Amino acid sequence: MALLDDIKPRLGVFYSDTNKDAEIQGMIDAAVEYFKGAGWNFTALLASLADTEAELADDQKTLDALKEIEEPTTEELSQIEVLEATITENTAALLEFNKQLALSKEAVVLYCKMAQSTDPAQLANHPVLTAFIAQGRAVVPDAEV
Repeated sequence: MALLDDIKPRLGVFYSDTNKDAEIQGMIDAAVEYFKGAGWNFTALLASLADTEAELADDQKTLDALKEIEEPTTEELSQIEVLEATITENTAALLEFNKQLALSKEAVVLYCKMAQSTDPAQLANHPVLTAFIAQGRAVVPDAEV
């Protein structure tokens, strides 16, 4: 999911390990479901973010392949222009998604930090999580207006 790379450093994890990534992804999934159950559903934004990131990666890969051609045809030059424009648009869209998800990411980080504790009583409805939920529910995303 798109949040993993943003959340790991905030939890003090600066390396990639399959088991650790799966553990953190599980905490992220639980956090998203927790907030969804509390009435703050930002899964549509997360899905859009993931789709845009995947499209951007595919476009960049295709662009790199086209730029390696020594003598591109007119059609290939046209494809390069279109891909560059699409990459610029998708990069701007990613910035907007990240802006809209800023509060959500902070809430997920706090949830994950609390979930790292071995004491289940500490994962009670924390006042800051409650405040994040109230703020998140009050915000009307541009996409839904």
